Amino acid sequence: MEEDIKAIEMLGKLELRNPALVRNYFAHRIAKSGLDQLVTIKIFDNGPSNPDSRFTCLVESDDGKKASGNSANAIEAALAIVHWHKLD
Repeated sequence: MEEDIKAIEMLGKLELRNPALVRNYFAHRIAKSGLDQLVTIKIFDNGPSNPDSRFTCLVESDDGKKASGNSANAIEAALAIVHWHKLD
């Protein structure tokens, strides 16, 4: 984890904008229609230099629908504010 933070900081020093570590997760969710959806959850970690907006989530379903939310200071908060209903 420490190496990831160092890499994000170094990318910022190279004049690249908004570097982030991205983690991908896959899960199944039951849509409002009752059908099973495979979703890909991407969690962006922008590093500790901006603690209030460190984490952002982007979710995409197997049928191409997308949802996201605002940035947050913790992964749990970023996941909680995703607009999950947009996947229905």
